Amino acid sequence: MLLSLFAWTGIFLAIASLRTFQTLVKIYMGVWVSWLFVLAALGLSGLGIYLGRFERWNSWDMLLHPQDIIENVMGRFADPLDNIRFFGFTILFTLFLFLCYWIFISGGEMKGLREK
Repeated sequence: MLLSLFAWTGIFLAIASLRTFQTLVKIYMGVWVSWLFVLAALGLSGLGIYLGRFERWNSWDMLLHPQDIIENVMGRFADPLDNIRFFGFTILFTLFLFLCYWIFISGGEMKGLREK
């Protein structure tokens, strides 16, 4: 129960932070660029979850061994049919995070409609 609470708290904080950054990007660069930013951030998050879960890379490895991580990921793109789990898991978690994000921002929009 405690691990689930920590996981949901982490997802909520990440989504709240992403919403703040999307708002900043929207102000300076427009709506379309802000949504591309969100998709890129969530896609990289899904990739990061895969790399941590299955490839056992840690955050600091991106600073200490970036070449190894890039080679690992690019090797997956070289033979996509042989790496279904890589693509499936990354896409699945990206969609899950996008769904969480969509629900989060929709709740804020619904709140604004109720106040009017």
